[in-house]
Amino acid sequence: MAIQRSNPATLSIGTALNSLGSSATAAAQSAEATSSSTANITDIVANWTIVIGTITASASTRVDVYVWGTNDDTGYPGATATAEVITGSAGTITLSANGNTALRFLRSTVAHTTGLTMKSEASIVNALGFVPRRWGLVFVNQTGAALAASGHSAEYVETYYN
Repeated sequence: MAIQRSNPATLSIGTALNSLGSSATAAAQSAEATSSSTANITDIVANWTIVIGTITASASTRVDVYVWGTNDDTGYPGATATAEVITGSAGTITLSANGNTALRFLRSTVAHTTGLTMKSEASIVNALGFVPRRWGLVFVNQTGAALAASGHSAEYVETYYN
C-alpha cells in the first residue's frame, strides 16, 4: 500500500475573517469539511492565510486557530441544538462555554509586524486525536486591531493509503 496525498481542497471561510475585530469571544468559523469516505485517511493537514491589518505588534499579537471535529453525521459539537456555537457554516460566531469545550487548540499564527500576510498549517488529526468525519476551523483574533478587509483563505490536504 502506498501513502498518497489528496489534491488541496478549499476550506470555505467566506468573508468571516474580513475585518474581524480583536476579541476573546468574537471569532470566525470556516464551513465544515467532510473527510473522504473512499480512502484510508491517516492525517488531515489544514493550512490558512491570514492578512494582518494595521496593528501595534508585540510578543502576544496573534490569531489563535482552533479545530472542532465529530464523527456524528448530523450534529455539531456543543450542548444542545439550541445552544450550539458551532454551526458548520462560514461566518462569525460568539464563543461561549459550549463552543470552548468543543474546540481543540490547533496553532497560533503570530503577527510580529503590521500588514503582513501570514501563512500557517497544522494537523487536524494530531489536535483532535482521531480522524473526524466532519470538522472545521475557528479563528480568534488576538492582535489588538481588526484583520485586513480581504485576502484570507484556507485549504486542506488528506494523507491516505490505498
